[in-house]
Amino acid sequence: MSDLRSDSRRGLRLFARIASVALGLCVCACSRRHLVTSYADGTLDTDVEWSGRARDGHFVRYHDDGKKAVETHYRAGLREGAWLVWYADGTPAQEGRFVAGLHDGPWTEWNAAGKKVLTGTWRAGDKIGTWSEYDDEGALVATEVFEDGTLRTLTAAQAR
Repeated sequence: MSDLRSDSRRGLRLFARIASVALGLCVCACSRRHLVTSYADGTLDTDVEWSGRARDGHFVRYHDDGKKAVETHYRAGLREGAWLVWYADGTPAQEGRFVAGLHDGPWTEWNAAGKKVLTGTWRAGDKIGTWSEYDDEGALVATEVFEDGTLRTLTAAQAR
């Protein structure tokens, strides 16, 4: 009878230890954290929200002078919503959207001088419709027409 009790107690202790570890893992995996990192001089580098081990919430990365470099949101580790990127002088570099980690919606890119160099539309990670590419002066270089991510037509612009 005493062997049965000691086996039962040992089983209960093991169960309690396993439950304690499992609870600790759940608290760790489910906890939300806000992480801020800085450059060596103390200037803000990254401001990000985490849930468990995945980015989840607002995300901002800064240039070393404190101006925003990237701003977006994450949901369960995947980019979600607006995607904004800036050059060090504050000039826009990229603007678009993500849904469940995939490009989705209008997309625009600019060169460092502020001239538009690329425009188009994404749907669930596939290029769709007309995409336009421009040279550094903003003149149209080429257009591409996509259907469900497949290039159907490529047209080079005529030289000026």
